[in-house]
Amino acid sequence: MKTNTLYKNFFDLLDTWTNLTDSQKLELFHSQYFIINENFFNYYYFNYLDINKKQLGDRVLGIQPEHYAQIKELCQNMPPEKIVRPVIDKCKKLLDIEHELNIFLIIGFFTPEGISVSIEEIGEKNIVIGLERFKEFNTLEIIIAHEYGHCLFDLKSTLTTYEKFHREGLAFFFSSLIFPEKPLTKIVFMTDSDIYEIKNNIEDIKHKIFKDEFSQINLFKYSDIKLPNRFGNLASYLYIKDLSKTLSLKKIINIKNPKEQIHNWVKT
Repeated sequence: MKTNTLYKNFFDLLDTWTNLTDSQKLELFHSQYFIINENFFNYYYFNYLDINKKQLGDRVLGIQPEHYAQIKELCQNMPPEKIVRPVIDKCKKLLDIEHELNIFLIIGFFTPEGISVSIEEIGEKNIVIGLERFKEFNTLEIIIAHEYGHCLFDLKSTLTTYEKFHREGLAFFFSSLIFPEKPLTKIVFMTDSDIYEIKNNIEDIKHKIFKDEFSQINLFKYSDIKLPNRFGNLASYLYIKDLSKTLSLKKIINIKNPKEQIHNWVKT
């Protein structure tokens, strides 16, 4: 495993940032941050975030050092790479990944807290952790385990709703196996009241899944029905938890088209 602590390079930019001209800021960002791992940032900004060079430049010029003071202090007191290693070791002990795993710890712009992607120029298995939204690192180890769970699959840029449901469920379930002492609220990133409401409506949710009434956005981001946002987190976890009673993790991961398994589950 290789851990890329690119956030340190970003923090180094901030020391002289305020006194620079716009052109100097753009040059410094490119030479001291972007170019450090050009293949990664080319993919991340221009492919994954799908922004162009002008948009990136506008975001760079919008950097205000004081906005990063809290996360900088947090990283100094508790370096995130020291959290990453023991979590990955636990994950590997449960189920190892065949390909080399790369970890990128970055400061980006509106970066998701965790994603797992395949990058042609770098490798098939890459976990990207965006640090700027963290106020503390109490969820970081769960996010790492969750993204590791995604890396157990062959990573694809486009998924059907059934594939997304299957893979998210496995990632949530996998992190629960890594951290059995953690409450379910922490594993699926939901409140007790949301979990209670979803469990009370699970039969109706199953029925709507069977009828293909949910999009990926409905399930894992914003609910447009009378259910909590991200209700798919818990529903997919429950699906994999039930599936694991009859199938091993490896067999679950090797399912190429999970539609049949999901339909069987919603009928139970």
